[in-house]
Amino acid sequence: MNSFRITSSSFGRQEETKPVEKADRLYVLSVEGNRTEKQYFENVEKYKRAIGIDSLIHIEVLSRRKSDGGTSPDKIISLLDEYMELKREGPVPSTCFRELAVFEDETEIENLKADIRKWDELPERRRTEIEETLKLVDFECNIGYRKHLYDLDADYGDKHCIVLDRDAHDPEVLKEMIKLVHEKGYGCYLSNPCFELWLLMHSADIDFKKFEEKMSCAESDGKLCQKKCSETFHHGKKIGRNTFEKTI
Repeated sequence: MNSFRITSSSFGRQEETKPVEKADRLYVLSVEGNRTEKQYFENVEKYKRAIGIDSLIHIEVLSRRKSDGGTSPDKIISLLDEYMELKREGPVPSTCFRELAVFEDETEIENLKADIRKWDELPERRRTEIEETLKLVDFECNIGYRKHLYDLDADYGDKHCIVLDRDAHDPEVLKEMIKLVHEKGYGCYLSNPCFELWLLMHSADIDFKKFEEKMSCAESDGKLCQKKCSETFHHGKKIGRNTFEKTI
């Protein structure tokens, strides 16, 4: 399997045809949770018109394979690095085309590049041909999704950020990762102590004075917020449509 992680199993022709209105700023997020955090920020994007930020920002949460267990800070950063490379080189990395030279002549490779640039216009048969060809060099990512990311634009630039739980990582590791993130020019947002607390605040008034008395438990085993969140959202850790709409 190739080393490229940005892909999506759910992004298809229907998503390709949806126009993305140009916003004042594009926020590209690389998040720790492949489900909880991702679904939350996608809901913010979905309901942003009701929130009143429709023309201001577009939020794009980077997708990776469901089997991708890369939740360590360095893996979250590397996913954002891959996005930056994608924006420079296009949906398919230049290394893949160089490796294809062993199997295909120069004319065919140029035809591949041209067709990928107009991916959303291609018939299914040609798409399949391209995907099969790229498998020769172990590239098996969703080209339509990667082209969607490549085409994203904003009026006043992009902001690239990672989102981490403070309580899930060693403080010294976090300190080094935050330093690296800033050196790369990315933003870093820490949920304190964890993302589940933020979810809880959408559906319940929290007495933080009383809550802080129990934080020693949360700090030691990391289960207090998760337990409360599970109880509030009926043994799940996500905000569904009804819950989210109540908050706006």
